[in-house]
Amino acid sequence: MSKHKFETIGSALELWDALVERAGHDVERYDASLTAELAESIGLSVIDFRKQLAQESVAAQALLLRLLKLIAPYGFMMKEILELFAHSG
Repeated sequence: MSKHKFETIGSALELWDALVERAGHDVERYDASLTAELAESIGLSVIDFRKQLAQESVAAQALLLRLLKLIAPYGFMMKEILELFAHSG
């Protein structure tokens, strides 16, 4: 049996909190530019982004889709780097 408890995420705010608390999204340092791009893509300000998610009617699905679209290039880049390492021995 798994040690992790999986809970249904019902709002964009819950999703955001899970990304920050459990997935290690670093809002202030490493992921600040990604957070800014994400906020802009859904029409919110990066300032008080979490508070705005609570106040606005942003669906969790919409937030997740925008995030996945923003990080897709990084995933492709990582795949290419790993393939390069695999082929170079």
